[in-house]
Amino acid sequence: MWKTIFELFFPIICLGCKKPGSLICPSCFRKIPLHKKGSLKSNQTNLDKLIIATYYNNPLVKQMIYRYKYDFIKDLSKPLAKLMIRQLNKSLELRSEDPMLIPIPLHKKRLKWRGFNQAHLLSLEIAQGLNILTNDKVLSRVKHSQPQMSIKSSKKRRENIKSVFKVNPDFKDEINNKTIILIDDVSTTGATLEEAARTLKELKPKQIWGLVIARG
Repeated sequence: MWKTIFELFFPIICLGCKKPGSLICPSCFRKIPLHKKGSLKSNQTNLDKLIIATYYNNPLVKQMIYRYKYDFIKDLSKPLAKLMIRQLNKSLELRSEDPMLIPIPLHKKRLKWRGFNQAHLLSLEIAQGLNILTNDKVLSRVKHSQPQMSIKSSKKRRENIKSVFKVNPDFKDEINNKTIILIDDVSTTGATLEEAARTLKELKPKQIWGLVIARG
């Protein structure tokens, strides 16, 4: 009821063309390009592949990501995940890989501030869209570190994220010899995905890939 009343006074309009009715209208969504390279062989030690859905320098994509993360518009998880699904379908033969999605976790303090984990919502949408497994209990964030986007140096980003994750050994049998796809919103240096992959290695997955909306 409250949502309906709110929308009467503050109608939903497309972030692209300002047409009322949806956050991203079908016409504007179709204009968002998929990343041409799509699936990249990672130059990281523990991450086998990095899949990038689209381009961060696209003005609409940049706005969508910002509004999703910092204006807390959770409904943007749907179109953003749809871009990730399109790229994943284009890049991979999912059925043969039997993957599991694992979202990059937030520390409980950050989660309390934002109210939701943006990577977790994306993983839920992707899992539903492709009928594959997702699990947000395998990996946890045990240290409250400085936000990566506020750090410019690649070296300092790696130092900032070092040892912030912990695996849950209860899921060892589920992870063993399975392809894991780590879900995050934006990757810049790849330090967060690399550290998460390094932490997950102890559960002996078959491969570890990263999937992000864009590369910042």
